[in-house]
Formats: sequence, structure tokens, C-alpha cells
Amino acid sequence: NIYRASVAENSSKKTLVTKVSAADADIGANGEVRYTFRHKAETMSGVFEIDEISGEIFVNGIIDFEKIKKYEINVDARDYGGFTDSCAVIIDIIDVNDNMPVITLTSFTNPVSEDVLPGTTLAVINVKDLDSGENGQINCFVGENSPFVIRSSLTSYFTLETTEQLDRETQSEYNHVYNYEVCMTTDSRKGDCKFVRPCSESVVFLDSCVEEKHGPNERDFVDKANISEQ
Repeated sequence: NIYRASVAENSSKKTLVTKVSAADADIGANGEVRYTFRHKAETMSGVFEIDEISGEIFVNGIIDFEKIKKYEINVDARDYGGFTDSCAVIIDIIDVNDNMPVITLTSFTNPVSEDVLPGTTLAVINVKDLDSGENGQINCFVGENSPFVIRSSLTSYFTLETTEQLDRETQSEYNHVYNYEVCMTTDSRKGDCKFVRPCSESVVFLDSCVEEKHGPNERDFVDKANISEQ
């Protein structure tokens, strides 16, 4: 016989996973059945335990989907007459969105010349998430009212690009905190819960050593001349 069950990672102790059952035609004490895990190696980590009387299997330790995605356990049923039977229990672990994404700037141009054209790539961003499926899907974005945009380039890679001409005379630095979010899922549907974490690099400075593009102010000449004459 094969039993198949599933349980979410990080489930608390005493969470019921499944129940195995064996029938014995004998009566009285000879018909009483006790359940045990066959191999001690399967329970050394203490992840699961079995009630020897009821045959119920419970969570007893820490379950981590990222380490083990499936357990295969052999259970023996033994009566007081010494007769035994066995079954296999396959326990699939359900992934939970419990890992923060990790962001890495693989390249970053800073400061940036103000004469860069719209669409210029300023940074390449790599984001990794240990969760799987929809729990590991990543959306990377920048805040509103920013002259930058983040575009998806390859799997787990994004580029930070300019969307307009930058002007140092208007604003010497652009405070843009770019965050990435990962949505939790419930029954394969995106839920309201999510992880949001800001990137450590949040300011792009415009290069002060840029080509002069504005002519001298006539008033400056007048003021300087007056000062010199004094």
C-alpha cells in the first residue's frame, strides 16, 4: 500500500499529516496493531513522528522545502502475534513564501553624465529568490516621479534605464529607491501578502564635470566689473 500526503513547510509541531491503518482479523490482544517507522534513519532528523496506536503521523521538527521537497517513509504494522505488514508513505512538501529576495548590482554607473540619452542603461540588477513557482516570481520597479525605469532583460536580471534627458541645473541628484516585490500565493492565486525590500543603492548623482552648455550671465559681468573698480 502507498499513502500520499502533503504538508506546508514551516508547519507547527503536532500538525497532522496523514493516518495509516491496518486491519487484523484476530480478536483480543492478538488483533491489536502497533505502528512504527521501519528505518531509524528516516526519523533521525525528528521531522515526523507516528502514534504507535492510532497510526497518525505528525510534524515533529522543522520542514524546509528548499532543503527537502519530498519524504518517503516506510511504516510497519505489527500485531502481538508477531505478524507484520508494511506500507509506504510519500509526503510532498508545499512551498511557502518565506524567503526574502536578494538583490545584487552587477554593474552601476555613478555618477552619470547629464547628457546621456533617454534609454541609457545605468545599472544591471540581479535578483534571486529561493522560493519556487509563483512564490519566486519577482517584480522590480522604481518609485513614481522618477526619470528612471526598470526593465526586465533576462531571467532574474533587470536594467535601470533613463526615460528622459537629465538636467543637473534642475536637480543635482535623483532620489530613486528601487524596490522589488514577491507575491505570496494561496491555492495558486496571488494573494495580498508580499515581500518588499529597498535596494541599498538609492541615489544617482549627475556628473559635475560636464561640458558647459549655458553662456555667461550678463549681470555677472556687471557685478564683477563694479567690484574691481572699488
